[in-house]
Amino acid sequence: MPKRKANTHLLKEVFRNKPVSELQELSESLGTSKRTVMRYLRKVGYHTSYNLNSRYYALEGTPQFDEDGLWSYKGIWFSRYATLRKTVRSLVEKSEAGMTAGELKRKLHVRVDSRMGIFVTDGEVSSERYGHICVYYSAKQPRRDVQMANRAKMLKKSNKTDTGRKKVITNREMAMNVIETLVTKIEHPDWGVVEISKDLVRRGIDMPVEGVEATFEFLKLSKKNSNRET
Repeated sequence: MPKRKANTHLLKEVFRNKPVSELQELSESLGTSKRTVMRYLRKVGYHTSYNLNSRYYALEGTPQFDEDGLWSYKGIWFSRYATLRKTVRSLVEKSEAGMTAGELKRKLHVRVDSRMGIFVTDGEVSSERYGHICVYYSAKQPRRDVQMANRAKMLKKSNKTDTGRKKVITNREMAMNVIETLVTKIEHPDWGVVEISKDLVRRGIDMPVEGVEATFEFLKLSKKNSNRET
């Protein structure tokens, strides 16, 4: 058996035992340099994760992508479209009414709000702001028009539902909002309730200042530096 075929065969054996691996692990298992491993990977075909700094690899044919083109292995996420940029573009393009950063995060399991401005500037997607909420649409005008019309219907229906009573939030939605609040506090420990609420709302998460305060009080967290406006 030619040496190259033998080495790619060994590479496949490593992946058979562990479907997803880091480059360093592959290098150690094969007893060769990372550069050489990459040469073998290009020979057989591979995917890299779009989360965790793209440091994980899976062989071509291993991921069983869902209808959104996504697949995960122990919290490591891969996309049929390879990069996060292309994946976001695909999800937004296929959506019926565009997507907020919060909606994208729930699909992708990674935060994308800090990158969306770049994607808009580069023409991957377009955007429209509705108060504090930013919705991302297809960059293609015909598709964008349809999505915006559908979003307008959703907003109109939502406004009618909210008239005369408080908005009903399911237990799952509330739990997700609380988790997002805590994650934001961890990432920005110096922020108070106002700053956290503004950031959440900007990302399409319905968490007003009162909701952040209630979360802090329930969990007995400090509200210092809140600077709440009156």
